[in-house]
This record gives sequence, C-alpha cells and structure tokens, in this order.
Amino acid sequence: MSKLRIPVSFADIDSAWVNGVFEACRSSAEQAPRHACAPLRAEPMVASIALERVGVGTGFMSSLTRVYIESKNDKIPSSIVVKLCAQDKQARDLATAFNSYRNEVGFYANYAQLVPVLVPRCYAHALDGDRFVLVLEDLHEHRAGNQVAGATAADVISCVEAMAELHGAFWNSAPSAMASMRKSSAVAHAGLAELIEQALAVTEVAVSEALAQFLCAYTRTPLVQGFVERYGVSLVHTDFRLDNLFFHASNGQVIVLDWQDVCAGAPAFDLAHFLMSNVNPGLRKRVEYDAVSAYQRRLNGTFNNAMSLSDVWDAYRCYMPMALYIPALIAVRAQSTDTGAELGRTVMHRAVAALEFHLDAIVQLNEHVH
Repeated sequence: MSKLRIPVSFADIDSAWVNGVFEACRSSAEQAPRHACAPLRAEPMVASIALERVGVGTGFMSSLTRVYIESKNDKIPSSIVVKLCAQDKQARDLATAFNSYRNEVGFYANYAQLVPVLVPRCYAHALDGDRFVLVLEDLHEHRAGNQVAGATAADVISCVEAMAELHGAFWNSAPSAMASMRKSSAVAHAGLAELIEQALAVTEVAVSEALAQFLCAYTRTPLVQGFVERYGVSLVHTDFRLDNLFFHASNGQVIVLDWQDVCAGAPAFDLAHFLMSNVNPGLRKRVEYDAVSAYQRRLNGTFNNAMSLSDVWDAYRCYMPMALYIPALIAVRAQSTDTGAELGRTVMHRAVAALEFHLDAIVQLNEHVH
C-alpha cells in the first residue's frame, strides 16, 4: 500500500481521501481467502460520503466512524469503518505506554493473514508517532457482540474455541516482534492497586474482606520472574471481549477486532478476561466447566498436548487477578457516557463475582508467583 495521509480528526475525511484509500489498495491481494472481503481490483470512483460515529462508550483507546460511500463502482463497499487515535490526550498517553497503535497497525500489516480466526479486512493503514489510521471492512451485516447484555451459553463456547485456535496456532512460537507482554504486565501490575480502588469507587461494587485483603497483597507485591511464561506463551489478543467480537451472519464464526494490545504473552489471560467479564455470574457458574474443557480440547486439537485440563484450570485461576485490569480500566475510563458507565458497572460486577467464587484456589495458586 502507498503512503496514506493520516487524518487529524474525522473532519479531515472527504471523498477524495476515501478515493485515495481504494486507489492504494485496488490491486492488493494481501488478504487470505478466509477473510470475508475479496481484494478490490476495479478502478475506484467515490462520488460522495457520509459519516456516522460508532463505538461511543465502548471503545476507549481510539475513535471510530462509519463512512457511507456512494460510488459508480459496484466493487467498492457501501461502507467502511475508519479508526483513529483517541481524541482524549490521557487515552492517547495510555495507548502509547502500551504501544497500542503500533501494535494494531503492525498486526494488520504483518500478521492478519497468519491467524486462524476471522478478522476484518484492512483496506489501508498508516502510523506516525502517536497518530494512526486504519480503514477496515464494515461488519454491520454480522451480529455484534454486546458486553453489557453478556454472552449466551452458545456464544461462550464459540468464543473460547476461537480463542484456543488462536493460542494453539502460535503455542510457544509467537512472533518475536510481539514479545511485549512482559513490559505490558509490568506496566499493568504497577498501576493495578490504584486502578482497582478507583473502579470499585465509581461503580460501587462491593468486595468481601477476604478478597480485599488478597487484592491488597497481590497488587503491592512485584510479580516474580517467569510469571508470564509459567503456563506457556502464545500470541494473545489481551482484550478478547464481546464488544470486540462479531458473529458471522452465515455460520456464526467469531470475527475478532481491536488488535491494539496483541502480543506474545500468557494465553490464560485471554481466557480469564473473557469468562470473568463477559458472562453473567449465574451463567458463568453453569457453563464454566464446559467452557474451560472446550478451550482445552480445541487448544490440544490445534497444538497437540499443549496443556492438560488441570493445568488450564490452574492457569485460568492464576491469571484472574491480573485480568481484573481490563474491567477496572473500562470502569474508570468509561464514566463520560451513560453507556460507558453502565458497561463499567457490569464488567466490574461480573469480574468481582468470579474472583469471589474462585478465591480460595486463586489465593493458593498465587502464593507461588509473588
């Protein structure tokens, strides 16, 4: 792809800019056959566009808009999604600390074809310091995940199996360029105590005295060397949650978005994060064993003998306290909108309920990692 001008804001997107996107990718054949949108090979002719903001209250590190396109070329999609850096400086600074923009552009440039899960087609991408742009396939025809509503039992199994395929494909062989989880874990853990305190305050979610004591000790003790690698290393998404997932309209396959925090790290982080904060507590108790078992079967089907079922359970519980970082971050960052505030309360309630339910096992497992 040729050099793409990065819009400062969505106001900089016009018909000429969109036309340039499709001129740049007109002859591209970069996307693997598994992806839903075939390469564009015809001459682009964008007549007019209209913009609609999307993802307000559910995305915090970046900004999204849907661009409706009128064109004389029937090969050009009727809409695309454009992703830019967050307009809020604090959010941009946080994204920079985690290399989020660089990670996602790098993923679409180098790794999207390699993952065994569905991802949206990327028509164009560019990065310049803390500014970036992604032009992505619009998935509006597929069913969007809704984290506030929560996953159904069927969704839970579909999601953990897709996650296991991703982890199994890169088991102990994730690209070295993505080996940033150690830094990310250290950054997250260093700020976890304050973040949890703020999240509990703004959401008014209550915790037991036993959980409060454990979290106090956990967040104030440095992680031991080897914590990330304890149960294997793979390519992990890090923010595998329903608001970053779609379900294919024809076959229900999971389509995974928002690869800003993809890295080489602990696979069980994804599993803990998803089951803790995306499944209502009552349903999680009923489907948790089936979900962990389904994950283990699919993981071992992708990479033979990757983990025993007992090791998956231990890893899942071991990483639950660290996985509290994501719902706590959502709760703190989402307060500016009613939608975001509701999401924050919901995910913190679910995550705390999961931690309370597994607390005895979590305490025992984490005695060996601090």
